[in-house]
Amino acid sequence: MFDLAVALHIIAAVLFLGPVTVALSMFPRKALAAREDPQALGSAKTLNRISRVYGGLSALVPLLGVLVMFTMPDVFFRDVRFHVSIVIAVIAWGLILFYVVPRQGKLLDALAEIHGEPVDNPASAPQGVDWESSAKKLSAASGIFALLWVILAVIMFLPFSFGLA
Repeated sequence: MFDLAVALHIIAAVLFLGPVTVALSMFPRKALAAREDPQALGSAKTLNRISRVYGGLSALVPLLGVLVMFTMPDVFFRDVRFHVSIVIAVIAWGLILFYVVPRQGKLLDALAEIHGEPVDNPASAPQGVDWESSAKKLSAASGIFALLWVILAVIMFLPFSFGLA
């Protein structure tokens, strides 16, 4: 059971975290370009959809990590690095779903107005968007998300009780 749980955990990390990390990092540039280029608007919409779908599916990674912990609780429950990893993963997941994706949606609504397309949520469409500031904030959040997962990867490969016990 341990091997299957670890395999599923690693596969989920590769399949879901890779695409969402790339989509998050590309979105700000495409959103800025979409102000004048309708094709870039399509790309920005696609990147937002990837961010939403794969961001949600990325929740499977820490959940499968908890499953791995339950395969050998006497070992994994004593090692603090796994508890730290779960906390970091939840922070990363929350960053995507509660900060990045909603702000991407607001920029997409503003872009839809610029291009005369229907707005998904007219009540939340921002007026007078500061495009440069929004892009910088989204880029920073995307970088933090990626950094959190790099930190997690390093923690996962540390030897047991590597000074964290």
